Amino acid sequence: MLNIIKSDLFRVVKGKGIYIAIFMMIFMITMSIIGMSPGYIGISSNIVETSNESTKTEEMEERIYNAKTLKEERQIIKEYGGFELDKQIIGANCNLYYIFIVIVFVVICVDLSDSTAKNTLSSAISRKKYYLSKLVTSLLLGTIIILLNNYCMYFLNIIINGKEFSSNFMEFTKLTVIQFPILYGIISILVCISFTSKKKSLYNGISIPLLMIVQLILLGMISLLKIDPSIMEFEVQNILSNIVINQESKYIIRAFIMGTIYTLGFNIIGYYSFKKTEIK
Repeated sequence: MLNIIKSDLFRVVKGKGIYIAIFMMIFMITMSIIGMSPGYIGISSNIVETSNESTKTEEMEERIYNAKTLKEERQIIKEYGGFELDKQIIGANCNLYYIFIVIVFVVICVDLSDSTAKNTLSSAISRKKYYLSKLVTSLLLGTIIILLNNYCMYFLNIIINGKEFSSNFMEFTKLTVIQFPILYGIISILVCISFTSKKKSLYNGISIPLLMIVQLILLGMISLLKIDPSIMEFEVQNILSNIVINQESKYIIRAFIMGTIYTLGFNIIGYYSFKKTEIK
């Protein structure tokens, strides 16, 4: 099991995919910091936007709307005083979902699709150990990406925008830790998809649009079926946002519970699917 983890880590480090993913991550961080507003891939979170709007006045919004350059827009925002921009940016950490897609693809899909897994399983290792080694590797790399994303953003924000737009370091670290369960749950969903699909094209076809499809389905249910809009509070992007912006115990508990359910539930599905299917 340990040898598989080492082999996967070596393969990831030697490959180009992880570095492309890190470049994308740093690019998104930089754009959010320079624009002084969290950026989103997918449907933006109303909760974060509402918090962000609380730092602005109608006059400020109008001035920003009429600003001709990004530099002018930044000057206008700074005139109205500081706010904890770093919190708002990690509130949009659901963007990391697309980085996780790359990690799971390299760690799991390549092996299953290219029949490398069959050679590994033909040796002494069991399917249970194989699955656990792939899961541990995915979670380990995911942890590195989360920490790299958050702390690069934290210090880069201080350098570019100053401490008046930064939160307390210990409080920021607490929020980072609190987000881990739900982010691990997201990684587990992708691990489940990879072991269930077993094909690169099928994995990409399901995982890439999945986040936006779920969001659109929930919004459609609210709009067409008149379901209580509070259902959006259980959507992963909103959970991550609520943790950071509100920091109420109910959101923290909900994130832990949902993250645990996702992690255990999807890994059980993924493992038993992998256990019962033939590896070609």
